[in-house]
Amino acid sequence: MTTESPPDRRKTALVIRLVLLWVVLVLAAVVVTGRDSSVVSPARVAEQARPAIVAYARKAVETVFTYDWTDLERNRTAANTMTVQPFTARFLSTFDNTIATPATQQHLRQTATVLNIGVIEASSASARLLMLVQFSAQRQTTGQSTNAPGVLVVQMVPGPSGWLLAELTPATSR
Repeated sequence: MTTESPPDRRKTALVIRLVLLWVVLVLAAVVVTGRDSSVVSPARVAEQARPAIVAYARKAVETVFTYDWTDLERNRTAANTMTVQPFTARFLSTFDNTIATPATQQHLRQTATVLNIGVIEASSASARLLMLVQFSAQRQTTGQSTNAPGVLVVQMVPGPSGWLLAELTPATSR
């Protein structure tokens, strides 16, 4: 049996206290690190938002670009609620100047159907998607039908109640 002198006991007690303090600090670090891992990174937010972005993009393109000569106001409403400026203004100007009158005169109906869609890049601030869209149109006055595919690059941005269409351009090879 060893007998420790009072200074040795103090050293032992100090070492024990330091070891206990170290253990407490390590446990605290583990707890804090565990909590930090539950914080979602912006990249993870964007990854988790992809299905919603795809759904909003599909709905926006199919709703805004599908029209019926009997209810063209529906397209104006869709453009105002599913797109953002300056795209909204450009779309409405084009729609009013080149689509509305011929659509009414020729009794046109157009359907836009997204056949395939993929996310090129996404962040919490915006997303770019590539879409294959089938445009089908019927002229009621002549019975003529046309079909045209389009490969489009679509830019979406978050809005107050979901993702909104910010830009739509034809895809081009580089």
